Amino acid sequence: MTEPPQKKPKVQNINTIKAILSPEYTEPIKCDEVYVTAVADKKQISKIMQQLAIQLPVPKLQHLKRVKDNKIILCSKEEVGEVEKLKPYLETKSIDPLVVEEILKQIEVIAVPAKSPKLRWQYEEVHRIWPCKFHPDKYMEQRYEGTNFTEKEKEFHIKIVSLLRDISRKLLNNQNIGVCVDPRFQSLVAMASSFTNKSPVMHCPMILVDYVARTQDSGAWNEKLNSEEEFVECEKASEHTMLGIPRRFKQFMDENEDYKNIKLGAERLRCSEKLKCEEAQTLDGDNLAKYGPYLCTGYDVYLWQEPCLMCAMALIHSRAKRVFFVKASDNGSLSSRFQLHSVPELNHHYEVYQILLENLES
Repeated sequence: MTEPPQKKPKVQNINTIKAILSPEYTEPIKCDEVYVTAVADKKQISKIMQQLAIQLPVPKLQHLKRVKDNKIILCSKEEVGEVEKLKPYLETKSIDPLVVEEILKQIEVIAVPAKSPKLRWQYEEVHRIWPCKFHPDKYMEQRYEGTNFTEKEKEFHIKIVSLLRDISRKLLNNQNIGVCVDPRFQSLVAMASSFTNKSPVMHCPMILVDYVARTQDSGAWNEKLNSEEEFVECEKASEHTMLGIPRRFKQFMDENEDYKNIKLGAERLRCSEKLKCEEAQTLDGDNLAKYGPYLCTGYDVYLWQEPCLMCAMALIHSRAKRVFFVKASDNGSLSSRFQLHSVPELNHHYEVYQILLENLES
């Protein structure tokens, strides 16, 4: 019987908003070679498995079912080497000699999935090769399919990046522009462009994070930037502050019908004392409502251009919740050259999306 044709990975629908997922979600599962024994008498499978479960566990293959039809996985080929070494290897495991004799009657080398599938399309592909365990993740499935945003949410995301596009073209000579948004209120916390004329590290995302810090009575570059920007003033009694919104950007929005109704302002710190560093580092989007803002915790960041490695790391340190960008960059570190947000060793990970605008001009 011929094998059915291999299914291709399911391609994401062409959506306006595309999730940038790590390769473990977008690439087929690789295979490793293992030794299996084909048992002629299926009644012997239970007896063999009793021995193997105790004497020859396979922790690296825990994602696989050990038995398929009359075949039993013994061990990985990499662990043993050539087939001539299999018998002495089994004998060292204190397996009953009669069971070893039964196992060695019909040995095969087959390829099995090396890791557990993350998404259903991967599961459907690898399950044809060998039965495996699978725990569906509904949210990641939605991100892969592009269905995790409602139409109302999509409209808001598109409006924000349309604002970035118009400011970039009409005020900044096509330079990068970014905004930070509190998604709880759909309010713009801070807006920033680059100031590389002042310092080579003053890229747009770096300035943006600093402007967010200004709204929390902090900021490292206040003295350098106060001469460059005028910020919108707000009454001290107000629960929100405009200290992260440059006046020129607010004026542009006020003069444009499409943008003048977008909410502006960041939530003020709710305590007189700043949070201790060790406490602040534990904050996430859920307890943002309880403790108040800490850098970009729980906030969304929108950028006209994909950030470089330095800026992408700054967004990790500032603990952004999600990052949206429009234009890919030659040195981009979220999709083009690297996926910093997919590095498992980092202690914080944000979601990344590219927003594809129709008729996008360079």
